[in-house]
Amino acid sequence: MSIRAFAALFVAIFLTSALPNCEAQNPPSEPQPAQTGTPMQPQENQFYSSEFGQALTGLEQTAMSTVGDLSRMKIDKWKTDSSVKQQTQNNADSVQRNLSSALPALIQQVRATPANLTANFKLYRNMNALYDVLISVAESAGAFGSKDEYRALETDLGRIDNFRRVMGDRVETLSTFKDSQVTQLQNQVRSQAAAQANSLPQRVIVDDNEPPKKATRKKSSAKKSAAQPAQGQSAQTGPGQQPK
Repeated sequence: MSIRAFAALFVAIFLTSALPNCEAQNPPSEPQPAQTGTPMQPQENQFYSSEFGQALTGLEQTAMSTVGDLSRMKIDKWKTDSSVKQQTQNNADSVQRNLSSALPALIQQVRATPANLTANFKLYRNMNALYDVLISVAESAGAFGSKDEYRALETDLGRIDNFRRVMGDRVETLSTFKDSQVTQLQNQVRSQAAAQANSLPQRVIVDDNEPPKKATRKKSSAKKSAAQPAQGQSAQTGPGQQPK
């Protein structure tokens, strides 16, 4: 076997033994699974803590328990006039509809956009309205209903009151944050406008159609001095006299 053939055989054997090792050391990368869901923005993360998430879950549980407590009330058995019974029943039905439909939708909006001031304010305003109506039902239950009915509503009312206070503080914090953002943006706009104005070249506009200014001529002092003796001589010559 010639030297050239032996060299070619050696190179072929080396490449055959080296390729599997290279593939083992650098395996082909597999495609990563796509992430599901829309990640929150950094400013939204700071307004959605685990404590607030637990508070929202607790509110959902309170809503379900309140609906059950209202549905178990025997308002028609109360010892009061029919107008009070009807008004209390209407208020109880209104609270149940809100807790079953409107409130879950508002909670979901806050979960989806925790930094949105409008979504948080809507939930806070709804909690205030729920509290005002539910406290009326609880007071009627305490006056005309059973002790169990009143105690159950009193517990639900306290939990709702706690959460509406949490939402009040949250809306205040969000409002302060939004105000600071607006102030920061206004300052940036002013700074950019000032920098842009300073960077613009100064232009001097020349009007070619402007008429040239007339040059003012000054009378020579020689003419003035020559005119003064002539005037004096004419003043000394009387009527009928010839000048000498």
